[in-house]
Order: sequence, then C-alpha cells, then structure tokens
Amino acid sequence: MPSFTEFIPDCLKQYIRMLAAKLRYPACFIGTPFMGKRVMLGKGCSISRAAEVGNDVRIGDFSYVNCGAIIASGKIGRFCSIGPYALIGLADHPTNYLSTSPLLYGGNNIFRSRNSWNDFPSPPEIGSDVWIGAQAFVRQGVRIGSGAIVGAGAIVTRDVPPFGIVAGVPAKLIRYRFEPLVVEQLLRERWWELDRAELAKWQERFCGPVDELELLAEEEQLR
Repeated sequence: MPSFTEFIPDCLKQYIRMLAAKLRYPACFIGTPFMGKRVMLGKGCSISRAAEVGNDVRIGDFSYVNCGAIIASGKIGRFCSIGPYALIGLADHPTNYLSTSPLLYGGNNIFRSRNSWNDFPSPPEIGSDVWIGAQAFVRQGVRIGSGAIVGAGAIVTRDVPPFGIVAGVPAKLIRYRFEPLVVEQLLRERWWELDRAELAKWQERFCGPVDELELLAEEEQLR
C-alpha cells in the first residue's frame, strides 16, 4: 500500500525542505532544498537555486555557491566564489571491482547486501578567497590553496598552489596572480581570517587593483 507521502507533490516537498533549511541557517541565504545532513555554513553564506550541498560539507563565512553547482563533499573556506554548475568532490566509483555501478555494490544495491565501498574517501579541501569558474570539476583528494582561481570548465585532478591560476583539461598552472614576494606577504597576513570590524580597515584595498610595490614597501617597514 502506498504511503501518504507519495501523494504529496514533489514541488511541495522541496518547498518544505527549503523552509527547513532556511530555519537551520538563519544567517545565510538558502535558495535550494538540496541541503545534506550535518552541513556547516558560516555566516553570510549564499546557496543559490538548484545548487546541491552534500552531507558533512563545510563552507566558511561569506562564501557563495551559484546556481546548479554540486558540492558533494569537502571543505570550503571563507569568501569563496563557486561558479554555476561547478562539480566538487563527487562520489568515487571503484575501478578494481567487477562493476562500477553502485546498484551492484553500493548501499542501495539490488542484492541488499552489505556495502563495503566508501563513496567519499578523500573529500577535497578548498582554501579561502578561491574562485572556481562555471562548470569546473574538482575531484576528491585535491587541495586548492587560498587565493587560487580555477578557470571555467577546468578539470582539476591535482593540487592547486595558493594564488595560482589553473585552466584546461586536465587543469594546468597558467600563472600566479601576484609576484612571489606579494603572495608570501598575503599568506602571512591572511586577511580572510579577520573579523568584519578588522576587515573594514582594508576596505579601500578591496576596491581597486593590488599595488604590489605598496605592499612590499609596507612589508619592509614592518621588518
């Protein structure tokens, strides 16, 4: 006999799930019902429509996930920008099993047998102030350093250094956003860890290009 819930329209179920998520994360904008269990969101996060956030995902303050993106697993830092339809930390399938179909080995397999496979053995870790372009793919096991940029459509299979710019299939390092000494200084300052009041002192710096000579001069004065 069908259960009562089978007669409830999917659109109503999703609306109720989204309302529940909005109540769970009152300091964030939630535009999707697809929020997993034990998700941790920092204040000021924005999860756009049709985005999906998997179980145990952690996203830092003031990061946003654009429409259609899937964050299946992993940790994302503060002030990150996740582009539309990006795919991050999706489930792995075994390559040395008889089949790669989870219907034969997974938790809901057709034999109802015990599942010994871990879909998320090594969730990715993404630093702060990272921009991941539209339709980029970030596999499990990858570490992306703070300040990095991942080009649209890139397939990231290896670690990305801080402030590096990668693109392509597979993604390769194109260049760094700043000169090495500037990158070192920014990694020491770690502005993304400051609270909102302290960040206000940096307001002018955020409103224009980085003056690398000025930053290096400030570094010299501190020595």
